[in-house]
Amino acid sequence: MKSVIRFGLLVMLAVGALTPAFGAQAQAPKPCFGLADADCQLLYGASAQDNMGKLTSFVVDLALTGKATGAPSGDVDFNISGNGPIALDQTALAALKSSTGATMMTGLASALKGITLQDMFKIAVNAPKTPTNLSGEIRLVGGQFYYMSQEKTAGKWMVMDLNTAMQKNPSLGMLGAMGASSSPSAGAMKDPKLQADGQALIKYIKASTSDGPSLDGAATKQFTFDVDLSGLVNGPEMKQFMTDATAAAAASGSSSSSSMGMAQMYMPMLAKLVSNSQLQLKYLVGSDDKLFHGLELVFAIKLDAATMNALQAMSSSGSSSSTKTPMTSDINANFDLKFTLSKIGQPVKVDPVPDAQKVGTGTTS
Repeated sequence: MKSVIRFGLLVMLAVGALTPAFGAQAQAPKPCFGLADADCQLLYGASAQDNMGKLTSFVVDLALTGKATGAPSGDVDFNISGNGPIALDQTALAALKSSTGATMMTGLASALKGITLQDMFKIAVNAPKTPTNLSGEIRLVGGQFYYMSQEKTAGKWMVMDLNTAMQKNPSLGMLGAMGASSSPSAGAMKDPKLQADGQALIKYIKASTSDGPSLDGAATKQFTFDVDLSGLVNGPEMKQFMTDATAAAAASGSSSSSSMGMAQMYMPMLAKLVSNSQLQLKYLVGSDDKLFHGLELVFAIKLDAATMNALQAMSSSGSSSSTKTPMTSDINANFDLKFTLSKIGQPVKVDPVPDAQKVGTGTTS
């Protein structure tokens, strides 16, 4: 199933490379998706490095909702929300970007110390076997992670030193290194052939604009991108992209080349899975400050039972694991991830919790 996941990452890379907020650094000509010139300039201006670099402090409102019906274990729906300020030390984040391999842990520790945040959260999950309702607060100050929940900690504050936690659990740091080395690299999109393949995929993305919500008393413009996933995955352009991406990985000696080649075998099956799907990306840009103010991702899919069973059989072929129960009904799933940025550039002050209990020690910080 790893190759399936890798294929999904590659598809998202292809889509992301074509949308301005993710593909701002691409060297290929920037497409405008049929937008008016002024709108196109506003959108790409917001995602330019200089303007993205201004997002060093802000208040973020996060909402994630979703529902799945038809699964063998029963229907599930969830609602997760959060609100609070974030401040980012650009020097620390730059250290993380430049760290690889053996220096990944050091870079990650430095980046964590350079992030200050506070978030009031609520989590509600309605599931047959494990319903969950949580509310509380988290803080990150100087690499110290504080958390409190009425349901989990009885309202008491707990604290964990993230650097120490990573040292005691090297897999946490290795996870970032593995992700950087095993996932499709955004740097691959600098390959002229892959850039051309990416340009050919533009036909499956349609854009429109509308007035966005008022934030901090100022107007915003909303850019909506509708992605035809079925056409994108089924089309000859994606097949060419996959072929060239696999060849590029093989030429560079990347360990992912064999997995990417295997992912091509799953393409017909995965194409069926996304044949009844919808993907929409929405960006908010300040009309006056010209800065990025939010993102929303809306995704809906119908998973055909017969196709899922066939895919499951393919992924478990040759495996000694027990046979899974076949699916008898289609799964309908949808989720909506939305975050909005306000108070950009305003000072952020998050206080540590002096009497927080250190995790696992029974002492106070």
